[in-house]
Amino acid sequence: MVGSATEPAAPYKGVALQVVGRVTSDLGLTPNDGRPHLHEFSLVCPLYNVGRYLPEFFDSLEKQDYGVNRLEIILVDDGSSDSDTSLLARRFCEKNPASRKYIYQRNSGQASARNAGIAIATGTWLTFPDPDDKLGPNYFSSVSDSLADAIGNGACVDAMSAKILMWHPHKLAEPVRDNHALTWRYAHGNKLVDLSEHPNWVQPHATSGFVRREVVERFGVTFPTALRYRFEDGCFMSEYFLRSTEKPTVLFVPQAAYYYRQREDESSTIQISRHMPQTYVDTIDVGFRHLVKITDEQDRDLPRWLQTLFLYDQFWVLRASQGGPLRRTKFPQEMYDSLSALIPWFLNYIDIETIQEFSLMPVLPWMREALMAIKTGNHGVIVYKSTHDAQRGLQAYIYRYSGQQPDEEFTRNGLRIEPRYSKNVGLEYAGRPIAWQRIVWLPDDGSVSIRIAGEVRDVTHRPRKPPLPWTTQSILQPPSDRVASPRFSPKVVLRKLAKAVERRLRPGRREYIWLDLVTRLGLYRRRYDHAWVFIDRDTDANDSAEDLYRWTAANRPEVNSWFLIRKTSADWERLEADGVRLIPYGTLRHWAALANAAHLASSHADRFISHSVPGKIRRGYKFTFLQHGVIKGDISSWLNPKHIDLFITSTEAEYSYVSGDSPFRFSKKEVRLTGLPRHDALARLKANQLNDGKRIILIMPTWRNYLVSEMGGTSAQREGASKFAESTFAQEWGALLRSNKLKTISRQSGFQVVFMPHPNMQAHLASFDVPKDFTVASYEETDLRPLLARSAFLITDYSSMAFNAAYLDVPMAYFQFDHEEYFNGHTERPGYFNYLEDGFGPVCLTVESLLEALETGLAQVSSPYTTRMLSTFPVKDGRNCERVFGAMQELTIKRPSDARERAAEPDFWAR
Repeated sequence: MVGSATEPAAPYKGVALQVVGRVTSDLGLTPNDGRPHLHEFSLVCPLYNVGRYLPEFFDSLEKQDYGVNRLEIILVDDGSSDSDTSLLARRFCEKNPASRKYIYQRNSGQASARNAGIAIATGTWLTFPDPDDKLGPNYFSSVSDSLADAIGNGACVDAMSAKILMWHPHKLAEPVRDNHALTWRYAHGNKLVDLSEHPNWVQPHATSGFVRREVVERFGVTFPTALRYRFEDGCFMSEYFLRSTEKPTVLFVPQAAYYYRQREDESSTIQISRHMPQTYVDTIDVGFRHLVKITDEQDRDLPRWLQTLFLYDQFWVLRASQGGPLRRTKFPQEMYDSLSALIPWFLNYIDIETIQEFSLMPVLPWMREALMAIKTGNHGVIVYKSTHDAQRGLQAYIYRYSGQQPDEEFTRNGLRIEPRYSKNVGLEYAGRPIAWQRIVWLPDDGSVSIRIAGEVRDVTHRPRKPPLPWTTQSILQPPSDRVASPRFSPKVVLRKLAKAVERRLRPGRREYIWLDLVTRLGLYRRRYDHAWVFIDRDTDANDSAEDLYRWTAANRPEVNSWFLIRKTSADWERLEADGVRLIPYGTLRHWAALANAAHLASSHADRFISHSVPGKIRRGYKFTFLQHGVIKGDISSWLNPKHIDLFITSTEAEYSYVSGDSPFRFSKKEVRLTGLPRHDALARLKANQLNDGKRIILIMPTWRNYLVSEMGGTSAQREGASKFAESTFAQEWGALLRSNKLKTISRQSGFQVVFMPHPNMQAHLASFDVPKDFTVASYEETDLRPLLARSAFLITDYSSMAFNAAYLDVPMAYFQFDHEEYFNGHTERPGYFNYLEDGFGPVCLTVESLLEALETGLAQVSSPYTTRMLSTFPVKDGRNCERVFGAMQELTIKRPSDARERAAEPDFWAR
């Protein structure tokens, strides 16, 4: 029975359909093969602690114009621990017990719950929507009408697919976005696609998919219970197609909208699973292996559509591996041992052509080439011509390889040469490199030949990218049906020209054009011609950029040097009174200076520095990253996308880490060991013996990315987390500040306690409840260097400020009560620096042990940490500014030809 007396069946609407592929069924099935079908659609919905989402989900079902009572709805409660899930689900089913069923089972996972629902379903078609999502009001009527139209055209439909829309209910602006990676499949109306002919049109989702119940039951297709985190849907859909036919067809229905919720708290299974080792191992070892076994039993090769579907899953892993959350996750070594065997194994079943021609979604060229290198053992390596540095006479070439670096041979004009600079960058999969990108810099003049692994390689200018499906007009049309359109006819050229003019004259763009013209005027060109512009933050100075500016102004007066800062900054008046040549940040003068500058040097590299003016304005200057401190961990995901011509480092370990084989893309060409300009000021303080009057216990915790918002209108504007007071960070640092023992130590020693958290944590200062007899200092109002020089002891956590203190031989301790939380949530992940083996003080996990370390340090008991400080900074000659200035000058110097044919000597400190 399809309809009811009170709710008639929806009328047939006659939806237009394009049929592609076969039109007969391999199984001989018709829409109804004679067995009684009580419903056209059965919904199987696993529930686990989703009570807060069920009202919206149920409401979307009750608003179906198809008629909710025509649907068989099976709710399987997988042992929910919240009372709302069971209560709301039972109430919903009680409204119509004839077509709604509630099942409770012990927690066994989503796959088990779905299988339990399949066992009692009676509908012709099964679908598996998640209860935290919702469905458009015409969801089922659109699918039903499209199916009727396909059958009316004599086609056989093995599965159907609704369109996924990304739903962000917590975002007021644009809560629904049509930007799913596979949305292109719905761009041209209803389509019935044969996957054997068009393998890119895969259907990896069971949530938005529909499958025949009879096929599922006949072949015993179930969701794999061993897959709890990833590829569960893909494995089910793939087995369904493999078991049923060699030529599966899918009907794509764009009118059926599936709203896929993006949870703000990242509590969904997919979001949580990225931290689980099983997510990466079981997907291959359980899911893909199961599908390979089926094809082996059927004595056939892995279908191209299945190869494509699994590559789609693995490319998502590669993409996620480049993001902060996955990069910071610490996985066990056992996972990587398994993956080292599993990745080459699964690639044995993937054709080279499938990897080369994969176009299901945009992927970076290195991802495709990394998999090809693993599969082929580095045969067929492609060499690309990359960045050209005309001023230094160097050309960069890149290629990707797996395993050991292959043999290389470079010749120029027939003679063997060495790369002037070279670099290997790890290409990561779930936190570890699976391949490497090799970058070499060779002379840009003469005839260069490159031989890799014994073969001469042709050089191409850019990675090859196969056309994406949504950009290929004829993807479902035979060649004879293609319509040729002239690319350069007069009408086409005029139309493109008109659109280009319209883009440039629309509001906002006109101002850019005017400002660009003004910055080229003679007055500004003369004032800022070849200027050297220095900036710390947009909101404050008193860091390495100010120190370098002052040295340049005093020692190189011929340089057209300027300092950039907001006029509202507290430092403006101080700098102006000192005669500093100032440029107000965010003004026309700011734009004009960067339009005509030769150099920009900053201790920071955030968007207020790197993108302070539009790209077409910031034309030709070299950017020097002076650094705010010493890099000790991996922050490559933040720095790698930035254009940095000169990267300043301070210690040999830091220099080797950043410039050597590491996650950083920068080589010895960009990275120099000069020391921070800020350390010159510290050296002067030490020479003037200002540190003899040490009267301060300095407490300086760094910030936490997960406890503040993104930057606002300035680099200093960040909002705090709503539940900051409940965080471990607030509780532990608050416990230290309110400790009676700390007060006693301060009183007995006569030392003043100064609390100075990172600038990004300023929004939370009021939450710490600092005792009145302690001092709270801010970076905006306090000169840090004299404060450090007068410090008898430093308490920090992971801050690079410890290196500044070590430069002054200040005793210290690290308060690291939240080690796991910090490295899993902050922007930094562990690098070369080990706090226990390389740190300048003891690592303390409790307030009690920290205060014991403080008492020991104030007593000036000798310790091994002094030796570490001396070996880290063997040279304190006050000439860092001079070395940085020289490195900036070298950015525009072209060395003789023979020098560019030899490897550059690495930097090191003369001991």
